[in-house]
Amino acid sequence: MHNQMRTHEIRIDLLQKENDSLKFSLEKLLISNKPSIVTEERHEQSKQEQSSSHVNETVTSVNYELF
Repeated sequence: MHNQMRTHEIRIDLLQKENDSLKFSLEKLLISNKPSIVTEERHEQSKQEQSSSHVNETVTSVNYELF
């Protein structure tokens, strides 16, 4: 029974070390892939402008077809 407890303690220790390593890797990955707020805002603004432009083109097309 003592050996079994020791084995479990070793497994727990190993799992904790692996978990810490995974957390560190994940944090590194998230930091390196985190877009800046300015870049994200510009991307959002660009999407809105494209959407607005598409709507204007569609409306213009429809108007010409009516005449």
